[in-house]
Amino acid sequence: MRPKMTSDRQRGIALVSVLWVLMLLTLLATSLSLTSRSQGQQSSNIVGAVQARYLAEAGIQLALVNQGMTEAQRPWLADGSPYLVPMDGNEIWIAIFNESGLIDLNTAGPALLDGLLRTAGVEDHQRAELVDAIQDWRDRDDLRRLNGAEYDDYRTAARNYGPRDGPFETVEEVRQVLGMTREIYRNIRHSLTVRNPRNGINPLYAPRQVLLALPEIDETQVEQFVENRRSNHEQGLPPPALHVLPRQFLYGGPPSVNYTIYTEVRMDTGSRYRLSASLRWRHGQPELEQITREKVPLFAKPDS
Repeated sequence: MRPKMTSDRQRGIALVSVLWVLMLLTLLATSLSLTSRSQGQQSSNIVGAVQARYLAEAGIQLALVNQGMTEAQRPWLADGSPYLVPMDGNEIWIAIFNESGLIDLNTAGPALLDGLLRTAGVEDHQRAELVDAIQDWRDRDDLRRLNGAEYDDYRTAARNYGPRDGPFETVEEVRQVLGMTREIYRNIRHSLTVRNPRNGINPLYAPRQVLLALPEIDETQVEQFVENRRSNHEQGLPPPALHVLPRQFLYGGPPSVNYTIYTEVRMDTGSRYRLSASLRWRHGQPELEQITREKVPLFAKPDS
């Protein structure tokens, strides 16, 4: 009787051992499957990111080709209008800005700064504070404007820095101004520059938002002017008349030698990739100076 009990016990132990081995094999197979699937997804994501980057760089090169043509031959205006280039089910959005049409953070007066903030939906009291804070940032004294901010105000706001008391070096620097929010910056980013030394804008290259920032002009007039400007360019006609625009804020000289190019790639997978590039005319030829990853979407098209 005892040998039979021993045999049953051994068979039971063997069965349990087999079950454990099967369980371990199942877990191993599941783990390998999940790992393989994860690696496949990671590989797909990497390929998609590389593809998006090269499409964005292709957009920069297309803009460079556009600028290399004579002004009459260029299909795209340098007024910030977004142009779509479809590519294998993906979209490349390209916008070219001539800096003479943008609002310069270092030279713009209170009226232009206030108007730009108004286009972003900023309330009256907040606009007043930001306009003065921007001027306090760039002026060389430590005298606080009525609604502005100097070093003590930054310290009270727990900032470990104060105003530069000198010119803005980059557009991104305005994010440090007391009162500036991420949302406001995103809404005005593509209308600002630090490379337009004149206290005025060139209306032939000013984006729609910049034109809307001008005092004493309504949206209907701006829309009509922008439409006429683009239509006349496509038909090879002279630019539209400027009488609807307030002349005291305009600069009617030649375009700036400085341009900024923005490209935004929208993949059919839903991913986005953005680049910006600085371009400068030298010796009669457009030259790229710098290409950087851009975080802010082109304001002219909704970001998703």
